[in-house]
Amino acid sequence: MSQRRGRNNITGPTSALTSFLREHGITARTSVFAQRTNITDSQDEPRDEDGEDAEDQIEGPSQPHERGAEEYASDNLDDSEEPNPPKKKRKLTKAVEEKLKAKERAKMEKKKGRKSMPDDDDADDDDEDDPYKAKSKGVMAQALESSVPIGTFQNCATCGKKFTVTKYTVSNDSGLLCHACAKASGTDPFKRKAAPRKRKPAAKRVVQNFEEVEAVRPLTGMCINIISKYIDHVDELGDIGAVNMDRICKIVSKTRNLTEENVRLFYGVSNHSLVIYDSTNLQPDTFETMAYLNPNLEQLALHMCGRMESRVLEHWAQQSQLQHIKRIELLGPFLVREEAWKLFLREKGPQLTGFLITNAPRFTRECLDILVENASQLQELRLAEVNQIEDSWLEPIAQLTSLNNLDLASDLSGRKSLSSAAVIDLLKAIGGNLALLNLNGHEDLEDDALTEGIAGNCQRLEELYLRLLPMITDAGVATLFKDLPRTNRLTRIDMSRCHGLSSLALTALLDHSGATLTFLGINSWKDADEMALNGIGEKAKKLVELDIGWCRNVNDLVIGSLLKPKKGRTQLKTLSCFGCNRITNDCPRQIGVNIVGVETDLRRQRL
Repeated sequence: MSQRRGRNNITGPTSALTSFLREHGITARTSVFAQRTNITDSQDEPRDEDGEDAEDQIEGPSQPHERGAEEYASDNLDDSEEPNPPKKKRKLTKAVEEKLKAKERAKMEKKKGRKSMPDDDDADDDDEDDPYKAKSKGVMAQALESSVPIGTFQNCATCGKKFTVTKYTVSNDSGLLCHACAKASGTDPFKRKAAPRKRKPAAKRVVQNFEEVEAVRPLTGMCINIISKYIDHVDELGDIGAVNMDRICKIVSKTRNLTEENVRLFYGVSNHSLVIYDSTNLQPDTFETMAYLNPNLEQLALHMCGRMESRVLEHWAQQSQLQHIKRIELLGPFLVREEAWKLFLREKGPQLTGFLITNAPRFTRECLDILVENASQLQELRLAEVNQIEDSWLEPIAQLTSLNNLDLASDLSGRKSLSSAAVIDLLKAIGGNLALLNLNGHEDLEDDALTEGIAGNCQRLEELYLRLLPMITDAGVATLFKDLPRTNRLTRIDMSRCHGLSSLALTALLDHSGATLTFLGINSWKDADEMALNGIGEKAKKLVELDIGWCRNVNDLVIGSLLKPKKGRTQLKTLSCFGCNRITNDCPRQIGVNIVGVETDLRRQRL
């Protein structure tokens, strides 16, 4: 029965264990050598000249394997153990032998060609490491590698030599290979796996800020920082002085931790001046309470007071509230209506010497007329970023002959701008006493407003702000500083984002006011040459803050001339140079000077 099953290649039902072992090529250890012998014999088995040899070659090595598996199958234990009749060996024809040898040569040459290519070594190693790209091994090779024990003697499937099996032994579909044949086939059994290559980090563009940090903080500063951090747990600040009180208020406001509860720590009956740097979290009732708890206030400044409503100014307008107020500064009172402004200016206008508001869209021309009518002794006036301002507003302002500070900065939207003629008429009336003039953002102003208005009428200027004026020219600004009287001792000049200005204007500015300047802003003067920029360090030795961002000719030499002038010692504390791409990471530095905005390209540093 078993002979008939073997001859017809028909098998009966088998157990799950037998099927599992057969699928994974696992047989009894005693059948391994028989299998190896049958594989060798099958290669030398004779073939028919008719060409019907492919099926016999495939069945040759597989039948002993199947018989070995069936021999130990649990379902075939009752069958007779008669041995199968041996098959006759068939001799290979010369044509078939030549074909097989040609195939073997082609495989060998292909493997040698891959090995000789140096660029493919790493790729082959990676493919062997990757289970999805590794060279596939036949079932026979896997079975031999897993079943043949280390230390046994085997015959090489290629050259026939006898060798000892080690952990480095490799095999192919024909059988195990000796070390020499394995190397000849393109596989080095002793080759170590290449270490994975580390990718170089991509070059990044960074902005360097060279900031000098205090090595040892004073005890006062440490205490102020601790109080500011735990401000909600403080019951009373006590008598720490106005300067320290202001520092604590700045730190708390910067972190937006100023609330209705802790703001009362800064109140006091003896306060004559109060500055709240962030009023975002304060409600209208808190502003009303502020007048009660600070009855002797003379100067009041509230920043970010967007929640202030009309009823707050109406409450302050009462005779019993803010009786000593002289200067009021409000930043962002969006919700205060026109009627509240009029009421407050009528009641408190006669005692005001300073009225400064920013971003007050509901302040109208009628409110300005009431202010001029009641506050004839006004010395400071700021109507910054008021959308409704136009040339007609300058006529009542011209009646305030005692003005020292005038700030009419635009909101930079360009919707409305003062004209040069109106500014000239205004400066003819009040320009002689002005110490501060701010005309930022009025894009229609031309050179006439500078040469005829400022240079012809101003005698006591100390601060001049002319930002974002695209119509003024390099020659016009040079004429301004050449004609401006020397009685104007300017300490702060900001003419940033005036793109038409260049070396002529910078040279004239330094010749006129370089000795007295403490702040200078020439941001976006892109055409200023290196010689003019070097003059800043030579002529402006009292500079504390300098903005030379987007000046294209600023380089390490210019920075060196600013930090280490040829004569004297610099007093510079802050240097802003954003957009100056000629400055390298090796630019000069000096203790006590904060250099902000140095752009460095790491790729350039490697070259």
